[in-house]
Amino acid sequence: MSSSRVLFGLLFGAVLLVVLGLWADGRALLDSFRAFDLRFVVPVLGLTLLNYLIRFGKWHFYLSRLGHHPRPVDSALVFLSGLSMAATPGKLGELVKARLLAARSGVPAADTASVVIAERLTDVLALVLISAGGVVASGRGVFVLVSALLLIGAVVAVTASDWLAGRIFEWLRRVPKLAVLVPKLESFRSASLKLVRPGPLLIATVLSVLAWGCECVGYHLVLVALPDTFPSLPTAAFIYAFATVFGAVTFLPGGLLATEGSLIGLSGAIFGLAATREAATAGALLIRFATLWFGVLVGFFAWAIFARTAVATSSPTAERRRE
Repeated sequence: MSSSRVLFGLLFGAVLLVVLGLWADGRALLDSFRAFDLRFVVPVLGLTLLNYLIRFGKWHFYLSRLGHHPRPVDSALVFLSGLSMAATPGKLGELVKARLLAARSGVPAADTASVVIAERLTDVLALVLISAGGVVASGRGVFVLVSALLLIGAVVAVTASDWLAGRIFEWLRRVPKLAVLVPKLESFRSASLKLVRPGPLLIATVLSVLAWGCECVGYHLVLVALPDTFPSLPTAAFIYAFATVFGAVTFLPGGLLATEGSLIGLSGAIFGLAATREAATAGALLIRFATLWFGVLVGFFAWAIFARTAVATSSPTAERRRE
């Protein structure tokens, strides 16, 4: 595990809490937390878990498209372990899943890496689709969504175009230190080609819309559970989806600060969902605890189980049982 990356994300998160606490009225912010209706905790966390379940289905679907069929329990543990790296820039720390799946099920790392990248692309595409209506209606955030779509389009174009990929690989071969990467990149592209075809891309995007729609509903419930907030589900969905896209395109660890700032600014200043700055800040922090940091906790727990079962599998007793 890249502990330095995870530590950096946790440190960044702690700094964020201090900054937001200083920015808002500390006492009023604590009052907003105390007034939160605890009956909504289980539904919000349940929607987050449903998000993970649907995204696991997408992950397993992508692996099957590449001809890999690891045991469901191994696949699930690897997928959930990747959540521990959610607080890394662009969630690229989740590429560690390639190493874990190769160790447990022998799936080539290049294939798993292509699945991780395809996951990120379809996640962002789904969030863009969810937030597009609000952007069109308000005229705000067009630059962010266009930037996200251009990034997705560029990756798909390089993957699908033999000419573009060939030019890039040819340039890399001319650089001695980068030439060694070309065979791995070619293997990665070969796997990725199977994932960006219209059929798999459509299925994965639909699953992503359903998954992230769950967290949008979760954010709506968080706002409902706070005092003096007046949310509508479509507006809350737009705010959460847009803020998540904005956090993703900044490539900050876990979208920290960018996502929270967008949630607070959009809910409070633009749409008036929160009556006070403190209520908007409480809503942003609560949904991030229920999604990002809850996911990191689930990821560490899954990784601990993965490591424990790996030790058990490789023990002398297990070896004798297999014999």
